[in-house]
Amino acid sequence: MSEKPIVQQPGAMPQMLPGGNRNALNKPFDQQGEREWSHGTFDCFSECGLCLFSWCCSCFSYGKNKSRLQYLQINGQPHPQGGEMVNSDCVVFAALLYCGCPCLVSMGTRKEIRTRYKIQGGGGSDFLCSWCCAPCSLVQESRELTLEENSFHHVSFFSIHLVLNEILT
Repeated sequence: MSEKPIVQQPGAMPQMLPGGNRNALNKPFDQQGEREWSHGTFDCFSECGLCLFSWCCSCFSYGKNKSRLQYLQINGQPHPQGGEMVNSDCVVFAALLYCGCPCLVSMGTRKEIRTRYKIQGGGGSDFLCSWCCAPCSLVQESRELTLEENSFHHVSFFSIHLVLNEILT
């Protein structure tokens, strides 16, 4: 058997961003490079279990979201246990909930999520959403995190596909 000589170097691979797909539903970006949330604020009822959990145990929901976000930011991959519900963020949220103003911390986390995913909005909308309907806000934020976390399964397959395609061509 004669082998064909290699006459061409492999092409460059597309650069992968650390983390998963941050726009898994391919929402269009506006002129400022921002997009809408993947799910609307009041779409929270489409995931009944998460919605009920966020209504009844909002401090745990907040702690889990914050834990997942921090893990993604630091490690560039999903939290191995799906996030920690009981943590210092949960305690702070619960204390502020008791005082009637958990939005003071939740609007900061909402801003972090908006920044990570390049989502439209500002401090005013973060405050209103966190103040008027904290459980809906928590569900919306959780669903955005879930989309990125779920994309990690597809990224590895996609990467293998790119490598194989490059080898075969």
